[in-house]
Amino acid sequence: GLLPDRTFVVLVDPAVASARAGASLDRIEQAGPDFMTRADACYRRLVADQPGRFVGIDGERTPEEIAEEVRANVHDLL
Repeated sequence: GLLPDRTFVVLVDPAVASARAGASLDRIEQAGPDFMTRADACYRRLVADQPGRFVGIDGERTPEEIAEEVRANVHDLL
């Protein structure tokens, strides 16, 4: 019955994620673009339906920008 106070979901367009994956695909990446699109939609729905628990992070920004947004959100919990 325990839930995290906040869950960060790094959102990246499935086509961008596929291009970033390279040649060595894991089991999920091997499922193909239709699966990736459906999974992306489900994660985006979680963020939209439960904004107090799930925080959508734009994964197409720099790692530093992503880290700063995560830090700011974690700081809000303290």
